[in-house]
Amino acid sequence: MAWRAGAELFADVWPLIQTRVREKRLRHEFTAALLQLFIDHDIDPHDVADLNPEVRAALASIGIETQYESEAEQAVTDCVRQIEATEASARATAAEALRHFVPLADDPNRAAVHVLPALLKLLRDPVPRVCRAAAMSIRELVPVARSIPAKIMAKLRAGAEHEDDVVAKRIREAIARAERD
Repeated sequence: MAWRAGAELFADVWPLIQTRVREKRLRHEFTAALLQLFIDHDIDPHDVADLNPEVRAALASIGIETQYESEAEQAVTDCVRQIEATEASARATAAEALRHFVPLADDPNRAAVHVLPALLKLLRDPVPRVCRAAAMSIRELVPVARSIPAKIMAKLRAGAEHEDDVVAKRIREAIARAERD
């Protein structure tokens, strides 16, 4: 079977599965088994993943991840992971890189809101270079995050009292930008 024909056939059958297999657990198991059969016959799972969240969950249960991340989003994910590095230079580099990659993400607002807590955590880092890099990225990313949750704003305000004057100034500038937007 051609991969496109298989995807079309599954798309035609899926509404019947939803209607006729009423028990959700059984529908999940049946869908996963059917998807495995289709995949074994050259269907591309990405062609059917967006039909329904249940289809995506069934694909995941057979070990097929269908989330596509753009290069920028992958870079953001990698940087957030690198923030936990043991080397201070790696943490500082990750903090610096985030201000460049977040605006390039598919949804910059969502990406900014996601990384701000990690950057705020870096303000407690014992290495001044890391704190300053995090503060600079926070200052640059606050305008990208169109709506900052109150919990993050409270942590920003606490960061404005940082003992490092450079860090405190950058955080105050971030707060001013957030309140202006």
